[in-house]
Amino acid sequence: MFSLAPYRLSISVGGDIQRLAFGASESEIGAWFFGFFSKLSDAVTGLPDKRVMRVERIEANADMTFVCAIVHTGEYGFESKLYDSEESKIKHKRSVTEAEMIPFFVSIAAPKDAEWGVVTLQRFKNYGIRDIIAPALIEEFEREKKAKMFLERLVPATFVQQLYNDASIKAMKFVRYSLPDDIANALGKDLYTPHVQEVELVVKAKRKGVLPKIAGLAEVIAGTKNYSDVVAIKDWDYDAIKLEMDFAGRRRTIELGKPYKATPNLDITEEVATGLDGHPVWEHLVKVSADFSGELMSHADHQVVIDAKLAKSLIAAPLPMAEAQPAAVNAGEPAPDQLEAGA
Repeated sequence: MFSLAPYRLSISVGGDIQRLAFGASESEIGAWFFGFFSKLSDAVTGLPDKRVMRVERIEANADMTFVCAIVHTGEYGFESKLYDSEESKIKHKRSVTEAEMIPFFVSIAAPKDAEWGVVTLQRFKNYGIRDIIAPALIEEFEREKKAKMFLERLVPATFVQQLYNDASIKAMKFVRYSLPDDIANALGKDLYTPHVQEVELVVKAKRKGVLPKIAGLAEVIAGTKNYSDVVAIKDWDYDAIKLEMDFAGRRRTIELGKPYKATPNLDITEEVATGLDGHPVWEHLVKVSADFSGELMSHADHQVVIDAKLAKSLIAAPLPMAEAQPAAVNAGEPAPDQLEAGA
């Protein structure tokens, strides 16, 4: 349900594609991120496509090489009803001017001697904030610094290969992005087909067990073989394979799709506790993101350890509550129904 999507952070100056090293006594890029998030904590910021955003918590370590934030974001422009599952009644009808603000965790790791850093964006179920936060970051940085910022999907081949070699397969999912005709006919084609995003054929290991590794999948990860040439299933024309793997006690997912797509999102559902609001605890998010960022930046000859001891913080003042709105309605945060997957 909760995961972290990693992105490679790099910058260039004057049109030179050479990446700028973070070599100052205090990470300049980390300090800039802290300042950027601080500006967004003053009030709710309007974004294109009827979106809004506000940062409610920012923290950083002593030398600004690791910055974390909670970004609340949502959409307005349509009505919806908020249903109370305990009282079995509609508690509130959201108007076209109201936006449901969902919290997402963001972290930036920029070690002093590194030529690139890691940005992690939290995902909640199938929802993410890349399409909201990335354009705002890049536009503001380039306007202020007169330099280019790059946020690129981080898929290091060596990391994925090591993950496949060292991890245990807990489940294999053969994914279709359309509803098969026989299933559609059984469920009601006109009723179900418009609402289905994907269908999975799942092969799961026994409790405390693992699945054997299929010969040829390593070549798929390396990009030398197509996944459909490795596993062919009669009457199941799938679009992608997802491998759920256990790596050093952590659940990770590798997605093999077209063309040879591998996604090292970190599934953190089992590693974080949730608060009364149903969202992950801050301290757990900080630790997991620091460890994950360090792993992604490490290689055989050099291990990167991110200092996750946060020493500087900014907590935004609470937003005013509308007098006509009962506090109980706003206390919880319903499941998101508006944000599209972006991370």
